[in-house]
Amino acid sequence: FPKIESDRKKIRWLHIPKTGTSFANTVWHYGCPDIPQNASVADYQTHFEGALNNAYPMKKNCPYLVDHTPATHKPIGEKEWEDHHGSFVSMFREPTSRIESAFNYHKHCIQDCNPENNDMWECHGIRSHERAHSAACKHVQSAKCSTQYALAQPAQGCQTKMVYGIPCTGAMTMDPVKRKLAAQRVKNFAFVGLVEEWELSLCLFHRVLGGHPLSVESDHVREGSSSKGGTCSAQIESQLGEEKDPVDTLVYNAAKEKFEQQVVHALAAIKQQALLVKETTGTI
Repeated sequence: FPKIESDRKKIRWLHIPKTGTSFANTVWHYGCPDIPQNASVADYQTHFEGALNNAYPMKKNCPYLVDHTPATHKPIGEKEWEDHHGSFVSMFREPTSRIESAFNYHKHCIQDCNPENNDMWECHGIRSHERAHSAACKHVQSAKCSTQYALAQPAQGCQTKMVYGIPCTGAMTMDPVKRKLAAQRVKNFAFVGLVEEWELSLCLFHRVLGGHPLSVESDHVREGSSSKGGTCSAQIESQLGEEKDPVDTLVYNAAKEKFEQQVVHALAAIKQQALLVKETTGTI
């Protein structure tokens, strides 16, 4: 549906793993309006957003992006939230689908952290190859099937953890208090999209934040699964029902609610625009 022009504001992308690297195109073309309109993360075979940042450095080209450290999955920082809580944008994904995708893609273990949160999670650098060999990563990567991966505590609640402020595969229990805090934060995001509603989410992004939608935003990056594990015993498979990541349920439901509110507001705005046009043209 048609977009609404508005004053462009700064945004901070929270890039949750397995929720669409190609959303970087929407983020960058909004935050960096002077880069070529066909610039795309799909132009690169590897490093994707990192390669885009090498071509068009964020610090020089992106006045409307709060630095999210391109090509990382940096969680929300405490100071960031205090300073920019109304600027966060993110895609969220149905928890079972997300965790199965993480398992299928090399049994994902993401340990990117935020130095602002040293009080609750030691972080001397956002990305460290050493952390890829941590006990948490060895645990999740020893999984023989997606259920065993989902049963590994570090793999659970990636979306909740990142909104709360710790690594996606951080070995910290997300108790009800932490889950509620993360869900409340989601409700205060500038924009929330859903992987399950991808095309609508891209249109809605511009309806909420303004800017011009471009065809390059529909480019897809790294589709499909890269690897799969074996099988697990019936005893292991029976330990989880259809919902393989219940830790993320509260945050995902908050994202769905926020998304639906955005749709309602957008439709109301469209209706109001149509009425104004009729009044102006005298067709009422």
